[in-house]
Amino acid sequence: MVDLKQQMVKSKKDRSYLKEGAAWVFCLLVSAVAAWFIFPQFKSVVAAVTNNGIFFYADTSATSQGVLRAKTFTSPSTQGAAINGAAASSTSFVLWIRAKVATTREEMMIGSLKVNGTLDIQSCTTGCDTTGSGDYTARWNNPGTTATQDCDTAPTVDTCIRPFDIAYESLSGKAFVAYSDNVADKFYYGLWDGSAWSPNTTPGTPGVSNEVGLPGTAGTPQWIRVVPAGEGLADDRSNRAMVLVSDTNDDLHAFYWDGTSFDAGTTLFGATTNLANCGIAQCFDGNWQGNSTFIVTYTTAGANEYRYQKYAVGTGWGGDTQAYTAASAGQWVQSVADPTSSRILVSTSASADDARSAVWRGDDATDGWTVCSITDCPDTTTETVSGQQANTTFERFSGEGLFLYNDAANGGTGTDYSTYTPSGTWGTVTTAGMTTGDDNIMIKTWGAPNSDDVMAWVLDVDCNSDARLWTGAAWSTLMASLSITHSNYGVACPLAATPGTDPAGAAWNYDFAWKMYSPWQRNWRFYSGADTAATPTTALAAENTAPTAVAATAGAARLRINYAERALGASSTDERKILQYTSGCNPNTALESSCTWTDVDNAGGGGTWEYKDCNSGTSTCDDGQPLAGVVLTGTNATCTVGNGCGTWVQNKNGAVDVDFDHNSGIVQESEWSIESNGAAGSTTYYFRVYNALVGTNGQDTSIYREQDANDCGAGSAQCTYPSLVTDVVVGPTVGQVLRHGNWFDAGTEQSFFWAN
Repeated sequence: MVDLKQQMVKSKKDRSYLKEGAAWVFCLLVSAVAAWFIFPQFKSVVAAVTNNGIFFYADTSATSQGVLRAKTFTSPSTQGAAINGAAASSTSFVLWIRAKVATTREEMMIGSLKVNGTLDIQSCTTGCDTTGSGDYTARWNNPGTTATQDCDTAPTVDTCIRPFDIAYESLSGKAFVAYSDNVADKFYYGLWDGSAWSPNTTPGTPGVSNEVGLPGTAGTPQWIRVVPAGEGLADDRSNRAMVLVSDTNDDLHAFYWDGTSFDAGTTLFGATTNLANCGIAQCFDGNWQGNSTFIVTYTTAGANEYRYQKYAVGTGWGGDTQAYTAASAGQWVQSVADPTSSRILVSTSASADDARSAVWRGDDATDGWTVCSITDCPDTTTETVSGQQANTTFERFSGEGLFLYNDAANGGTGTDYSTYTPSGTWGTVTTAGMTTGDDNIMIKTWGAPNSDDVMAWVLDVDCNSDARLWTGAAWSTLMASLSITHSNYGVACPLAATPGTDPAGAAWNYDFAWKMYSPWQRNWRFYSGADTAATPTTALAAENTAPTAVAATAGAARLRINYAERALGASSTDERKILQYTSGCNPNTALESSCTWTDVDNAGGGGTWEYKDCNSGTSTCDDGQPLAGVVLTGTNATCTVGNGCGTWVQNKNGAVDVDFDHNSGIVQESEWSIESNGAAGSTTYYFRVYNALVGTNGQDTSIYREQDANDCGAGSAQCTYPSLVTDVVVGPTVGQVLRHGNWFDAGTEQSFFWAN
């Protein structure tokens, strides 16, 4: 059965089914007799962005003990030379690493938790490919995040844990670090806007200003997860986040962040019944289903099952419910959201050789779980090691997922995979061709933000790691031995000389971050549709100001918009950027994704807003032609293809060529010349740029407005979406209606405009 809802909502465009117009008296009749059918098409997206990234890890070499290490990744299979991050707070071995990438500026934030309990926070910029302070900057360290960590072959409970996490708010671009200070009943947080920390300017010395109390009588944090809504350039973005905290009492707490402050917090599970195995593994995880619903999954003591709860913004948490059962008590839980649907994939690995994959909302509409049930999935013969041996992720556009796990059927040293296809099908389990020297102890995957690529990285019990890129259809060349001396045990690797020995504990001391193409809409201005010059000068209003009294029918205007690639990570090739509109919803104040957006139609297409050539006698305004010059504040002044001069756009589904290129780090300007065609009168219409899918090119996602203050309007205001106000439309009186099926005005017979 084709998933209709997914096809309708996926790009949130072309969803305005009834034309606005003066013939409102017939709308009920039309809607009563019209039969609307949707004929969805499946697609395979090959985005026109090259995806590269950075491997982060730590090792036990004498020259880099306690230091963050990094290697560049160049698609599809090249690893760079090892470099060092910022100067470390101590030579204590690094056990846990978390790395995230900003969407609104060129920056990655990395946290490293060490054996001595110190948390080091550093950022990197300018490529993250040069040793030390050239690219890496130490931001702060907290020496008491945990007590002494013990992740070697015989750790005790609560001595190999990760009570910190890092995320970026999806719209503001603020880094969000949540962490413990090894004290009961509270955790701390810090926000970084690219230049300063808040609410505590020195997070390494936590205090009352950045303290969050756990509800009830709680223990000391063991594991912390910060999960932002819309991560990885997802279709639905906001500054919302959920912070999940488990403590030494085996309770699970949740805190909703609305972009400004936390709620009071909720204890989801605990008191009379405890979590299972959180003293040795992250036994919970959660993710967002769009912007307004969050699903958390966790293990439970005394029962071989996984349970879940659902949070709705504005309503709160629902009840504790069984998700699915397992063959043994659960340990590791990992959850990932599909950027283009309401599906969530979960991977779990249990204490007795059991790895599973499950999907929430398999049909993208109905609440519920579907568990992989093909041969070897669930797998009950994984090796008996305590690390995270199963992991899953979604490809960015296709809706397909990738599930990896360690499989004893491959001699105990192999990584197998299965592809998940909506709405609930897992493919035949196959080897991923990542046969390490010994049992894998950690497996991790990362979906690319601009393509269907997935990075997979596995670490074995001998401290050796291999990585391999999944291209959405096949595996690239293996990148072997990224490091052979990982410090994941907190000591020099104890098992290298004795392969096959089962470790009792291991930390996840590696992470990967993708560089990305991340465009953001900035300044705009409407010019007269009667201005036929290549570079218009007759403005309808000031920059970033809505013109008024634009004719509701045949009101022509030339709209200039510039957009900035802020992440400085990648360039876009041949990607058509069309225009969309909405009304009855202000995307500057409401969530953009809550508005209904419709493509500006092609000339003569019958849309409320259509493209119109501003000068049909010349190449000026011709679709796909590069601009002759730029007019907006901040546009790159060199004005060459890809470097400031965008194109005229006159076709929502036309071909693409080199003139649509947009280079990394560039503020580029394009123009959309449009005309109203029976728009509603006295109405504010808002417009946005949409990076359209044309053929196999395009991100198929909106270009959101830049959220930072002082970045638009010549540095004086926040960015807004372009808008205009139509003039007053005088409709027919009752006495004028229904004469010969038409209406009369000033003695002239007028036709109704029929909506379909």
